[in-house]
Amino acid sequence: MGFLDLAVYVVGFWVILHVLRFLSRRRYPSASYSLPGSRSLSKPSSTNIVLEQCYLRAELKGLNRLHDDFVTWLEKSSSFRQLASLVYDLGSVLSLIGVVLAIVFLGWTLVQLGAKAFTVPSSTPSTLFHVGTVYKRQLQEGNTATPHDGTQRSFVGDHPISFLIPGVTIPFSHLIPLLVTLLIAQGLHEVGHAFAAALDSIPILSCGLTLTLIVPAAFVSLPSHAVKRCSPRSRLRIISSGPFHNLVLWAAIALWTVLGIDRIFWSLAGYQYVGHFGRAIVNINTESSLHQYLPIGSIITKLDDYRLVSFDSSHDPWTEYLTRPIVFNTGIQLGWCVARDWVLSHDESCCTSHNQTSGVSCFASKPSASTPLIQRCLPPLTILDVKSSQAARRCSSASDCTETDFCLISKSKNVMMRIEYYISDSVVPGIPHDDLDARLKSIVWSGPKEEILEDVEVGTYLPRFPFLPRRLPTTIGLFVEYVSQSIQLSSSNSYFVRYLSTLSLSLFLLNLLPLPLLDGGQLLDAALDFAEPYMPPVQEDHYSLSNLEAGNVDPNTGRSIAATARWKQQVLDASMMLTAILLSCCGSLGLINIATGK
Repeated sequence: MGFLDLAVYVVGFWVILHVLRFLSRRRYPSASYSLPGSRSLSKPSSTNIVLEQCYLRAELKGLNRLHDDFVTWLEKSSSFRQLASLVYDLGSVLSLIGVVLAIVFLGWTLVQLGAKAFTVPSSTPSTLFHVGTVYKRQLQEGNTATPHDGTQRSFVGDHPISFLIPGVTIPFSHLIPLLVTLLIAQGLHEVGHAFAAALDSIPILSCGLTLTLIVPAAFVSLPSHAVKRCSPRSRLRIISSGPFHNLVLWAAIALWTVLGIDRIFWSLAGYQYVGHFGRAIVNINTESSLHQYLPIGSIITKLDDYRLVSFDSSHDPWTEYLTRPIVFNTGIQLGWCVARDWVLSHDESCCTSHNQTSGVSCFASKPSASTPLIQRCLPPLTILDVKSSQAARRCSSASDCTETDFCLISKSKNVMMRIEYYISDSVVPGIPHDDLDARLKSIVWSGPKEEILEDVEVGTYLPRFPFLPRRLPTTIGLFVEYVSQSIQLSSSNSYFVRYLSTLSLSLFLLNLLPLPLLDGGQLLDAALDFAEPYMPPVQEDHYSLSNLEAGNVDPNTGRSIAATARWKQQVLDASMMLTAILLSCCGSLGLINIATGK
């Protein structure tokens, strides 16, 4: 599904909803309004569905009784209630630490973005070729063995925040899993607030779901007056319980991953782990040119000379290589040793003109003391296919080749990538495992690397039996090979749970920012009330009888209520202003980096 298809579906969805609202208005003209300018789509009941422009809200009150029953059970189970209270008290402490970490993270992000925005790129002999809008795809089966496995630099963003934008920073096909995981993470967040409220016998007013254009969200409404009457400790528990649930989910997935239980589970379920060998192809877009050349179920072992093997769970080699900037540097770029006579038999028309000839690309020799620089238009498939008469080995300089060979490098502005894959038993059974000539194949792709990332879905598990779905471990993602600990994600295996893990950690930090509409602002307010008895008294003459009679002094602490309120408000205002400034600066520098292409 592409962007235009999604736009059609979204527009059609909202049009249908508004048509239903119009019909509902005619059938139930006395339906009550729930939001300004909006009308309920249903009869007054425990479920209230509200529609306003591109905003849909489903409010459920039927679950209130279930929450009340849970409160009653907690009142009878004092031991469980005390234990749960202690656990959520721990969550309060962790959330207060999270407030500090969230602000520190913003500051660190600001420094990183600033360094990137105001750093002048150093001049190097490398040349950056930008991919054009028209591409050729030349694919052919072959068997490529490359003795040189050049070490590639790990592509990891040098700033800590990367936006999850389908079709830009992550594959567009991951939009639905991304939205689903966001809803799950938010739902678990709201369950935390409801559970902590039950510990203090506070009922819920309603709960439900919202949809803003295509972004879903969950909510739980609590009576604000009842929460405000709670002690500071109870308020800390209620406010911090949502972020605490997100942190617990992230930690549980991380622990599950470290223990490696996911591999045991999928092994018992009939799947084989192939991550130590490469990345298994579990699905290819039927509209992609790669669909007829890359067999689903095979294992991609290399992209060019880059092995798709990862011993570090903090990054994904598949996405890492396909999102790496395209840089051709004649000083370090690996070339191919090709026979001189065969090279000289071709012309150099495509190298000296802008006209591209089908089936050939421009190659240049690496110069040496005895070899001048030459350019020729050569068929890349002939050079890369080791079964051809011009089977080439890799070279880093002219001295790596014999006197009868040139060390050639590609000068084409179109990206050429060799994709090496291994035919697994699920594709062609019966081939001996040591017969690499029959199992190891390769194709050459000419075009944008981003299309490969978008169209080819890979994972680290393959089914042992043909009746098992290949995409199950990737789509469901209940058990994962590793959990990404950064905001940057990939289309590798178990992206569903990787998004769930990362979004949970993101919601933990984001909600703890000390801003008025987030949990962090309310948490800081409750924390200041909790710490008030332990703060030194304000030096004011407020112990007079008139102040006590007027209610200006707290009889329990002997503090001036007005002075305490001013001190508390000053701390809140300072923290919120600091956070707002950091957010604004990060956003501005991020836009500058995007505009300048950094």
